[in-house]
Amino acid sequence: MTAQERAKKLLAKAKHLRELAQAEYEKADLSEEKSGIPLGQPILVGHHSEKAHRRAIERANRHMRKAVELTKEADELEARARNVRVATDDDDALIKAKAKLAELEALREKIKHENAAARRRGETPPHERFTLNNLAARIRNARKRVEQLEAIAERKSKPNMTKTYGGVDVVWAYADNRLRIYFPEKVRDMTILKRNGWRWSPKCGCWQRQLTNAAIYSASMVLKHLGYIGDDGNGN
Repeated sequence: MTAQERAKKLLAKAKHLRELAQAEYEKADLSEEKSGIPLGQPILVGHHSEKAHRRAIERANRHMRKAVELTKEADELEARARNVRVATDDDDALIKAKAKLAELEALREKIKHENAAARRRGETPPHERFTLNNLAARIRNARKRVEQLEAIAERKSKPNMTKTYGGVDVVWAYADNRLRIYFPEKVRDMTILKRNGWRWSPKCGCWQRQLTNAAIYSASMVLKHLGYIGDDGNGN
């Protein structure tokens, strides 16, 4: 399965969970039309309606909790899908992410406008508060996605940077989003590399990881372990 296929599968599952969450939100509706309880009416202690009223509130709370859980699961799946997409270095990802953010922000403004118009007419707003809260969370995630892709795009434009430690070249391959280690000889202990997330690239003839702060730190620790960097941080 390709990275794009994995991302598509994750997003499809996230979409399904959001549909389930929306269904739970709707079941949590305590409007008079759905529950039969007048809007704003307190529980009438001792009245024959007390038990039914308490059951309705508990039922609504149960559905709301489930809706929140499903929404969180969907958010996590979408985050995983974003990470997969970043790994594919999709040049169109930033354009798509910005379009998605704009779409969500426009939807929020539309909902706010419709609610405000309903209030001016003295009517009940057509969109519940949880709808806006859910949308706000999606907008935050979309904005983070755009910022992440913008940072990657900026980094891609930078030329490679190389630092040498004891004959070992460590290359910041910004365009490929990889940190690469070129050893002058066969590594005697490959276990330390594999255990720290480094993978051999036959194409590049080096060990590499995705370019992150963690990878940079790991490179220094691995080279120190293999004896290419001394305790002073300089190459031997």
